[in-house]
Amino acid sequence: MEPPFIPLSIDYISKLAQHELGRIILSGLLLILAVTALEHVVTVNVGDPYLLETDNLYTILLPEFYSVESDGRAPLPCSVRFFPVPPGSEPRLEWAVGSTGSTGWDRSLVTASAPVFAGSGLHTTQSFHAVPFPSEHSPVSLEIIHLLGTTVAKVTISPFCYGTPAAYAKQISYSLSYPETSGGRSIEGTLLGALCPDAETWWPDTQRSPESPFWGKPWARIGVDNTGFYSVTGEELEASGCTVTGVPSASLALFSGPGTMFDPADPGQEHQLAPVAVTVFDGGDGVFDAADSLIFYGRELWHWNFTADSLFRSSHRFDTANTYWLTWGGSNGARIVQSNASPSGGPEIQQGVSPFGFEQEVFWEFCENRTGWVWDYLGGDFAAYFYLSIPHSSDNATVRLSIVNGGVPSQTHEVQAELEDVVILDTLARDTVGNSRMEYFTLRNIDVKQGGNLLEVWCDYPGGSYFNYAEILLPVSLSESAGYPVAVSGYTPGLHSMHIGSVSPDCRIYNISDPFNPVSLTDWTLSGNEAHLSTTVEGETAVFLTVEPENFLSPEYIEPAQPGRLLGASVPADVIVTVPEDLAGGLSVLEAVYEARGLSVFTVTYTEVYDEFGQGVSDPGAVRSLVRWALDTWSDPPQALVLIGDGSNDPIGYVTGNKTSAPVNVILESGFCKEAYFTTVHTGGKDPEIPVSRIPASTVDELLIASQKAAAIEDPSVLGPWANTVLLAADDEWGKGAYVKDSYHTVICEYLADSIIPPSANIVKLYEIQYPWPPGSTAGGVHPEKPEASSDFVELLNEGMSYLAFVGHGSYDQMTHEKLFSSIMVSQLNNAPRYFLYNSFSCSNGHFDLSAGDCLAEHLLFHPGGGAFATIACTRGSYALANRYLSSHLLTRFHDGSFSTAEALWLSQVEIGDSNNYLYAVLGDGGAHLPAVETQGYSAVPADTLTRGRVNTVDVSFPEESSFYFRCTESADTVVYVSPLSDDCIIPYLRYGSEVYSSILSTDPDGNASVDFFVSLQADTGNLARTDATGRTENILGTGYSWPIPLVDNGDYVDDTTGPSIDLSFPCSQGDEIPSVYQNAMMHAVLSDSSGICVLGDDAGSIIIGSVDGGYEDITSLFSYDRGSYTTGSLDYSIPDLLPGIHQIRVVARDGMKNTGESTLEFNVLQGDAPLLEKTGVYPNPVRGPRAFFFTTSSAGTVEVSVFTIAGRPVWSGRVFVQTGSGQLMWNGKDTDGDSIAAGAYIYKIRFSGSSGSSSVTDLLVVSPQ
Repeated sequence: MEPPFIPLSIDYISKLAQHELGRIILSGLLLILAVTALEHVVTVNVGDPYLLETDNLYTILLPEFYSVESDGRAPLPCSVRFFPVPPGSEPRLEWAVGSTGSTGWDRSLVTASAPVFAGSGLHTTQSFHAVPFPSEHSPVSLEIIHLLGTTVAKVTISPFCYGTPAAYAKQISYSLSYPETSGGRSIEGTLLGALCPDAETWWPDTQRSPESPFWGKPWARIGVDNTGFYSVTGEELEASGCTVTGVPSASLALFSGPGTMFDPADPGQEHQLAPVAVTVFDGGDGVFDAADSLIFYGRELWHWNFTADSLFRSSHRFDTANTYWLTWGGSNGARIVQSNASPSGGPEIQQGVSPFGFEQEVFWEFCENRTGWVWDYLGGDFAAYFYLSIPHSSDNATVRLSIVNGGVPSQTHEVQAELEDVVILDTLARDTVGNSRMEYFTLRNIDVKQGGNLLEVWCDYPGGSYFNYAEILLPVSLSESAGYPVAVSGYTPGLHSMHIGSVSPDCRIYNISDPFNPVSLTDWTLSGNEAHLSTTVEGETAVFLTVEPENFLSPEYIEPAQPGRLLGASVPADVIVTVPEDLAGGLSVLEAVYEARGLSVFTVTYTEVYDEFGQGVSDPGAVRSLVRWALDTWSDPPQALVLIGDGSNDPIGYVTGNKTSAPVNVILESGFCKEAYFTTVHTGGKDPEIPVSRIPASTVDELLIASQKAAAIEDPSVLGPWANTVLLAADDEWGKGAYVKDSYHTVICEYLADSIIPPSANIVKLYEIQYPWPPGSTAGGVHPEKPEASSDFVELLNEGMSYLAFVGHGSYDQMTHEKLFSSIMVSQLNNAPRYFLYNSFSCSNGHFDLSAGDCLAEHLLFHPGGGAFATIACTRGSYALANRYLSSHLLTRFHDGSFSTAEALWLSQVEIGDSNNYLYAVLGDGGAHLPAVETQGYSAVPADTLTRGRVNTVDVSFPEESSFYFRCTESADTVVYVSPLSDDCIIPYLRYGSEVYSSILSTDPDGNASVDFFVSLQADTGNLARTDATGRTENILGTGYSWPIPLVDNGDYVDDTTGPSIDLSFPCSQGDEIPSVYQNAMMHAVLSDSSGICVLGDDAGSIIIGSVDGGYEDITSLFSYDRGSYTTGSLDYSIPDLLPGIHQIRVVARDGMKNTGESTLEFNVLQGDAPLLEKTGVYPNPVRGPRAFFFTTSSAGTVEVSVFTIAGRPVWSGRVFVQTGSGQLMWNGKDTDGDSIAAGAYIYKIRFSGSSGSSSVTDLLVVSPQ
């Protein structure tokens, strides 16, 4: 096992020291000002380093530091510390190395890179390659970053700073000082205070909000999906709901954004509206009427850009139409300028270039670095065919081809291309590790013909290749260029003559060099079908376009719009919630949850975000801009972002046919999905500035399920012992292929149990190494499943828990190769309302951005009958070292008790600094907290030791009278697992003791109780037994525990030689002598013995056996003691599917003195199925006020009760998830608005729905008069 690691311990010599800054000379007079500074002085003592070896490559680790990547060089152990500093200040950092340590490692130590991932899910592999050791650098560095609406000094300590692994700084001292500034706020009780525990003050970095260009004006949204000149009439605008006619023509003003994607590498990028020049045809009366029109040049999102040295196309991943904004009634708008182009001489320009692009988005391939989509697959043995149609022929065209390579990089491969059976490309190419998989080929002097040109492409790249796109830059004579943009370049700026054709007398000719301000060329003359003109060419490139009147384009859509709510009149709030418009109606529950937390919510639709921060174009960068604006301008900056809506790598719907409802950030070239993108919002920033979570709902129902779970987990009325339970689940030693040495899963879980999770928690371990491999299993063979582990896992989840931490291999829909759990098993969960937090330290369990289907985390979140209230899981691949750091840090924050799930993850991500951690996402409401468990004032204290074979007593003390759940376990012991698949895979772990006794009891009015219970002779002795008592006092869940406790055997046993008495019955049976029941009927057994019932469950002598017709089943887990008793308890057992007729059931149990008792009962199975719903009713009836609807169901499912007036108007409805048997649903007697209802008769309907079908019963109830 690797050495333990703990949070960094820093010795503060002087937390806040003041010193004089200096003097200021003003107007020739020497003034000594009382200017002081705040100073943090810190000493860091560095522990002993050690090596982690992988394939003869080494990573240096320090037990108190985290491993941080360095660009192209070996990761080094580093630690960071944060200090709020006044905005605009320039903190001063000074440091000194107190002592240096020697490692004894040779300077030639071969250091490993960060892991490189290939494949996905369970097929993910990670590899390492040798990289140089980082060069000499400062042991302490300073960076000023933005976090939580202020500026923060980020101090990084890097002890291995000498450019060699042989030496490191063993003691480092540093001081950070900055001017004392007014306007500071107390950091106490804030999230920033948790990140900066040694600071006292923070300073808001608030700026004035920019004025919205949309505010207070009428607007029409005009969608443009082609590039060219558009004509829009007043009649079209009015028909679209835009009341524009009758306004002064001069007030018509058009605007648009840049029509490009936000740069994901520049978090601080903003998009702004710019005026677009138009021409208005109003008949000369100055009033815009229905018959009038306006003309403008519009660019689609995929458009050509003409620069002095290149022609290139812009593309867009997230939207299909560019947006132009028309307003009226205000200031005069920009107009297309006319320029006299009458022929007047000048050197003639005869030729230009018209660009043509050919591209289809068919296959997703994230290595494509523009959109992530490619056209067609290329194989080495066959050609792919593409038709490229152009308007003119040329023997001097430039052809550009783009190919995207998949698979393993650094492969030599051949690329061939033919155009109309003529070879235009035949070359050997090679990409290299770390380089883009994109290949571009520019082929000059190519013959192309008018019309269709057949392009054939081959590529034998080993990992598979894709054809991406083709472009043809076609030289054209200006006399043949009509209808297409033509770029002219290489001419001396000044007056030039041109002959452009072919055109009609009514044709319009424009200079579109500035697409926002085209120039209309007038007064040219027509000679035949050519326009003869002279015009001034400015700059090195000019672009011209002719438009015939019948060829003006029509917009894709026109609709009225009212943007401007955000920048114009927003109110600061604690949490920003972004939501698709079609889900906004389902936000009431979530908003109520935040109100109950005392937090305000700023709700905004994505349409509003895109309008005001993306200028009407969908793009994740617009959400970034929204967050940055709120952090920069709100007087109280927001503390979290909650994204509502599912998203995928197919936002436009190339494959699915549907646009996604919410933005997702998938990083091209790597394919990673990082939710931290949305809150990394300032230029140069690398860290998310506020926590972010997502409810990936596709429907209102899913949004409501997730919101109701968030409400339920914080409802103190549902708290119980389950909320103090933590489940650790670890994968076994068999990883991918034949690798059978994966011990780190269990090692990490053992560390979490031993050093991170507080001993007050009830820790349950489910390690796959505890379950034997099926006979015949061999490394490298077929990977078997472990169904018993899966069954036990589902059973534990259904018991409920605070959270689950899983460490192991995974995929988007599965845990472990052995299928410990999968998406299709989620329907087996019925733990509602005991929802848990699912923490998956694994690959891809959180891959929510699939283009089709849901990941495991989503299935757990949206399962209505149980599952998780939230999940924290990786969207892509993860690796052991990063998971070790993240899991320990994250769980530490959980048990602090004051952080929400999103806050805990955010703190872990920012403090650790590993970029891989940013692949983790909170799915669900990130504002939800784990149930808090109090230990102060709670105790469960036995005598010095526990003794088996006798009655033992534990004194329980609670702050006040309460019911509680008491539990005693036998001693834990260390188990050493030796893998049968590998000679050198040995995994030791601590196996917790099994439960000796548990029951629900009550304290006296003073909160005290004495618990008597019998410790079975079968219990393991040792020094690691445990007792605990968990219960709720008012709204607080508390637990008292004693751990560890010696459990001994002194030979002084009670005198008991009689086995347990066992009474069997079928409560829902028919008949007298022999019970008659339907399939899957419930058998009830009562067991009693003065020495208790042995329920340890370790072997045949410690379990309760249920036997039907000679079969065998361990039914120990179904048994529970009666309240307050250690001698009597019961269980309910559902009989298996049986043929109609006579059968026999037998129950065998042992008491705590190893005496055996048994009982047998014959029963008759009836033909057919039991009624789904029976024994229904309401009590009391009649009554005014609360009443209960009762029922009995033959299977698990949902029961919904609805109350109606006699006329059929809905009054109230409620729903509850039920197990097989009797149940009830309470009604407070009021309608859905909380008002009392009138006296009289009402109709009620009880409806059951489950996997076995549905059934309903309708009857009457009466509300009594006042």
